[in-house]
Amino acid sequence: MVQDTKATIVSLQETKLDDIDRNIVAEILGPNFTYNYVVLPAVGTRGGILLAADVDYFQTSLVDRGSHSVTARVCSMSGCEWYITTVYGPQDDNGKLMFLGELRWTRQCVSDKWLIISDFNMILYASDEQ
Repeated sequence: MVQDTKATIVSLQETKLDDIDRNIVAEILGPNFTYNYVVLPAVGTRGGILLAADVDYFQTSLVDRGSHSVTARVCSMSGCEWYITTVYGPQDDNGKLMFLGELRWTRQCVSDKWLIISDFNMILYASDEQ
């Protein structure tokens, strides 16, 4: 799918993998992603994040790895710099407040160009749940 869509940045949440190495990245995403990725390992069968970028377009570096998120600095080949946070939020209510604090802390580490994506596992109203 990555090759078919010509994706240059890929974010996978709930990988359920506690160990992701270059061989796995190459198998899943292709060779252009094998040296340009950051990982948050799963805990048992819960969570796990893989954030990767095509080396022909971007260079990434880890900025912060939280309990439920990974933040990377992304630099394009044209010199544009921004930050991306990919999230897989906690399921339990107790963890949600800590998770929101994690995002608040992350905000202090990034510039004004910041993209947050993913599954927050949060709703505002019970009627929003499907």
